[in-house]
Amino acid sequence: MNQPSSFLVACKSEECRYYWHSNPATIKINTYYRILPTHSRESALHHFDGATMKQYQIPPKSWETVFCRRSPTPASCSKNRGYDPHTVNFEESNFEVKTSSAGEAAGRGVFAKVDIPKGSYIGQDQVAKRVYFPHYTVYMMEDYHQNENAMSVELSQVLNYMYGYGFQTKVVAPYDYFVESGILTFVNHG
Repeated sequence: MNQPSSFLVACKSEECRYYWHSNPATIKINTYYRILPTHSRESALHHFDGATMKQYQIPPKSWETVFCRRSPTPASCSKNRGYDPHTVNFEESNFEVKTSSAGEAAGRGVFAKVDIPKGSYIGQDQVAKRVYFPHYTVYMMEDYHQNENAMSVELSQVLNYMYGYGFQTKVVAPYDYFVESGILTFVNHG
């Protein structure tokens, strides 16, 4: 019988997750250093590279669909399953940046010009325009900055931008950062 099959990879540590979710270039470099060279100098792996690994990192939408068809429907399937075109999106023009009155050190914040109903999207049209710092890139920038501090004025500015305006996420790896490209930069992501 030709039944569809799948597999599960479980990590025991954050380090495993860190390597599993590396970008294709990092996977290619790590594979190059870990696989012994062949006598012919050809790649020892004929059916695997960084781009192939990228396909394994995130399960396809069809797996989510099958998972969510179970009875009873799992709680994780009732919300946050991608973009809902029926949910109202409030664009950046509905907001303004002002000095916050939350305290002396509060700085700037984003304030709505209109009432926004609970459950609405905020700036969903701008999400694809985020600046993304993958975990391996952050690690390399921090390492270089610490070891070559005198030569990295520009790098220091990039790191200050990332730390000051970005938000860290631990969904994929412990050091991924995103920085919004518009006024949503000033939204508290905590």
